[in-house]
Amino acid sequence: NRVHYGLLRRKDRLDLTTRGYPPTGTRLQVAVPFTGLETPSLASEFANPDIAIGLTILAFGYEGMRFSDVKAMLLLLKAELLRDVATPPLQREAFRRFQEWTKC
Repeated sequence: NRVHYGLLRRKDRLDLTTRGYPPTGTRLQVAVPFTGLETPSLASEFANPDIAIGLTILAFGYEGMRFSDVKAMLLLLKAELLRDVATPPLQREAFRRFQEWTKC
């Protein structure tokens, strides 16, 4: 499925690093162009930000969230929960959001 664009997986990041092109900055967060099946380009990114955002949304839809994305999201939610000390924990917005996300 990853022929024209996709998110960099751990394997992709390690491969690019060993080839002398360590991915940094936005290449770690947004969809990047691919040169062939399962082959991300060495250093290029999409020039138009609207295209990059749209393809990133599609890539997350096709590939799902990576472990690193889930971890970052939960750390942000935890920080938000700890910042709101004036409200009881069960009434905090971050707690309600987490409950909504994990509702079965």
